[in-house]
Amino acid sequence: MRGLVALLAALLFASLVPLASSSGSTWTRTTEDFPGWPADFEGAPLVRVPLSERELKFYELFPGQVARFTDGERQFVLRWVREPSRHLHPASVCFRGRGFAWESLPTSMDENGVRWGQAIATRDGEALQVKELIQGANQRTWSDVAAWYWQASLGRAEGPYLSILIASAE
Repeated sequence: MRGLVALLAALLFASLVPLASSSGSTWTRTTEDFPGWPADFEGAPLVRVPLSERELKFYELFPGQVARFTDGERQFVLRWVREPSRHLHPASVCFRGRGFAWESLPTSMDENGVRWGQAIATRDGEALQVKELIQGANQRTWSDVAAWYWQASLGRAEGPYLSILIASAE
């Protein structure tokens, strides 16, 4: 019984930590300090693609900026937030919500030594390679949204933050 009480106390504490953050998180959409979107990625120019009605509705409460781009071969979803937010969720949530099966893969390291989370999303015979990361101030990166969220919520990471999701045909 004592172990159960200790476990419940620990879970309660963990759930309250984000509320005690001194960051003053708000749930309002902001453009304050937004630096704009990158013009290219890995040397390829990015062309902005309008968000669908479904995406616009989904991101209605997002406390930052969201945009979709293509470089002609890959699709990008970029999300920018100043502070940690539960509205910045892993790509798996979006893909599963749209009926894709999700197979997580080991992280991969790019030519700059940055680790990316990666997976294969499949639906109706279509397979997409999905990569994602979150980049904070000073180029610090996380390949896992949960790790980023807790580091940022506990004041161990400095924002603003840019989430980069890349999907391409496998």
